[in-house]
Amino acid sequence: MQEYKVAKFWKIFLFIAAPLMIALYVWGLFSPEFDIPYRVPICLAMITITILGVWDVIIAKITVTSEFISVKSLMKNKEMKLNEIKGFYIGGSRIDIVPKTTKDKALRIPNVHLIGKRDELKEWLIDNFTNLAGQR
Repeated sequence: MQEYKVAKFWKIFLFIAAPLMIALYVWGLFSPEFDIPYRVPICLAMITITILGVWDVIIAKITVTSEFISVKSLMKNKEMKLNEIKGFYIGGSRIDIVPKTTKDKALRIPNVHLIGKRDELKEWLIDNFTNLAGQR
């Protein structure tokens, strides 16, 4: 079993930046200088989004076993058996793993550039499946 998570650099950056961003939003929430309409809902929404972003980075991972590949994040948990995979596309900042049947949706791995050991994941895909980039 192999797990791929967000790279340490991005985790450290986020763990430093997130408290600063939250402090800024809390300051905006209570500051009399920041007097615009809807400031309370805007600041509370930004605090919530920042906390959810940190939580997502903590739990997000891609797991590859001998039987399946799975993508777990805050908003999505999806897995696909290896014998059901037709091939893959690598494009931009994502990887799409395409199933053999059209009734199933592709397994999308977003923000590949943030994943630690992303080159190892790409090499594994190239070694085991067909690159469908030329067939699009």
